Amino acid sequence: MNNSSSINSEILLVNTIKSKILALCGIIYIIVGSIGAILNLIVLTHRSVWSLSPCIPYMFASSLTSFPFMYVAVLSRIGIAFQVTPFYYNSILCKLQVYIADTSTSLMIWFIVGSTWDRYLSSSRNAAIRRISSMRNTRRTIFVITVCILIIYAQIFVCFEGNRISAPALCSAMNTPCSIVDTSLVFLLQLFTPSLIIFYFVICILMNIRQLKHRNQIVNEVHHQQIEIRNDREADQTIQRMLLIQVFVLFICSLPNFAFRVYTTITLITPKSNLRLSLENLIFNGILLIFYFDKIFSFYIYTMSSRHFRKILWQVLTSIRPHRTIVPEN
Repeated sequence: MNNSSSINSEILLVNTIKSKILALCGIIYIIVGSIGAILNLIVLTHRSVWSLSPCIPYMFASSLTSFPFMYVAVLSRIGIAFQVTPFYYNSILCKLQVYIADTSTSLMIWFIVGSTWDRYLSSSRNAAIRRISSMRNTRRTIFVITVCILIIYAQIFVCFEGNRISAPALCSAMNTPCSIVDTSLVFLLQLFTPSLIIFYFVICILMNIRQLKHRNQIVNEVHHQQIEIRNDREADQTIQRMLLIQVFVLFICSLPNFAFRVYTTITLITPKSNLRLSLENLIFNGILLIFYFDKIFSFYIYTMSSRHFRKILWQVLTSIRPHRTIVPEN
């Protein structure tokens, strides 16, 4: 009897810790993330920024996608903290919540892949390749990415179910094959594949810029041409640094999530005590908060990694600030 009471006390303690962490971090994520996403949209829709490069719409689309992600994925974590969890027990809400969270996550990541792809095109020495980089092709690519992601994750409506008492999360994949499919999609669409593609394009961009720099040093002798070349190179270096830092943060934040998904798949049919399930649920929610970090705070990653981005942000904010006019007295 005492042993059972002790276990129940430990389970209660674990659940209390989980609720406090989710409530505190969730509210911070919503408030700070919403401010950052709004500022991102303000900067990226400014006329002087929007016309800079066809990669800007990718960044805009990524920032826009962060809103459904925040107000579904993060709010669901806050709901757990305050024991408001209809999506856990209702099958339809469970499927919708997972679908919106997973599709918005993948869309944000693949829009970043698209922006890196565009930078690779625009830095090429081949004029035919450079012409592929255009606003029209960017809009087409964004549409294709969106449609593909929405279709791929349609399996969630078949594989996920709510009120799963024996699983680490009540709303989760219903069997081993579904769990394997879900983990594979995380691996292919949210972790290693986009990271490897981005790194490959960044390396190609660096090589293109180095070759372009060498050629311009030999061919161009006019002073104003050299200034223009130097400014372009500085802009490219700024974007590369932003992308590299974002990819690094993306990888660090995604790795624990993938490792836990592999663990839950391996131990799916393993009998587990209530205490172990509570601990796994605490770990799962903590890992999700880590996984959300780079998606919600992309604005702050841009701001900290790029002086050029900070400069544009300041220019935009000062331009929309109301100006006082002094009317002379009669």
